[in-house]
Amino acid sequence: MKPCPACQREVQDEASECPFCGVVFAKWKGNASVKAVNPLAQGPVADKSTTASQKQRGFFSTCILVLSDPARFFKDVKESGNIKQARWFTLKVLSLGYAVVMIELWKNGHPPLIEIFTPVFLMMFVSFGSLLLLVFILTFMLAGFYHMCVKFLRGKGSYADSYHILPYGAILPGTLGFLASGVLNSFIRLLFDSRGSSFLILIPIAGLVWGLYNMSIGGSILHRISMKAAAFAAVFYLLMPVSLISYPSLKIQWAKHQAESLCAEAVIGGPVEGLEAKARDLGLRVISQPAGWYTDPKNPPPARISAWEGWIFARWFCDIEHADGKVIQKHTFYLD
Repeated sequence: MKPCPACQREVQDEASECPFCGVVFAKWKGNASVKAVNPLAQGPVADKSTTASQKQRGFFSTCILVLSDPARFFKDVKESGNIKQARWFTLKVLSLGYAVVMIELWKNGHPPLIEIFTPVFLMMFVSFGSLLLLVFILTFMLAGFYHMCVKFLRGKGSYADSYHILPYGAILPGTLGFLASGVLNSFIRLLFDSRGSSFLILIPIAGLVWGLYNMSIGGSILHRISMKAAAFAAVFYLLMPVSLISYPSLKIQWAKHQAESLCAEAVIGGPVEGLEAKARDLGLRVISQPAGWYTDPKNPPPARISAWEGWIFARWFCDIEHADGKVIQKHTFYLD
């Protein structure tokens, strides 16, 4: 082992450049009189001072620095990155998104503030909280997938470097893009009593593009590869989570189309025969219930065909009520 003439950390004897600071030994033009010092004595002291300065930077100041000057931020991470701090930052960003989602659910017709601890709301609280923890665990797998991508492109960084790129480069801009879209949509509905503008979808897309840019900068600095190679790794990496996010949305849209198609086939006063088979042909799940399928002596319900499909809790339904072989009522609805 020998000390690096620039950062004084131990490197392999046959190494031609420092894996920590990137200095090429053959081109080093520093002070020739620099004496080799004991890296065990100097290294921890430098790390403690830098880590202390990082700890003084709060959550929001870190967000501002990452978004305004990602190159400077990732250079700081290169000098003394702290993976535990990156994990806490990831959890904080995801928790921020979780809090906004719960507020939106509460505002859109779920139990009011006085009844916020009802079983329904508590069930949603626990369900989305479990989803948050699942996403947090998935970040470790996604960081490993990204690490394989950059290693294929001959990146020189470690897994910890790859994990740093994930929360600061991708999760933060992407989450802020979705949150900004939701907040603006709420303001539009409040001020203009409308469902919002379709142009708001551009905000999350801009967040993803911003995330790609930050990942490219972080990958080039921490893994010491070109910006083009880092951008290629970022795009290839985002294909997996984007596909995972896109599938539920596409499945829900498909379910809506199939449920509406089935209800369009049902004509009030028309025959009910063949509608159940049509629902199955459309790929929908079907339950056929006879007249009086639940006990209500004063108002016995008619026979009903319920067809639905979707993804987990997000499902589109087509309910068709019929009597004497004729359709008497139909409607589609969304259940989440």
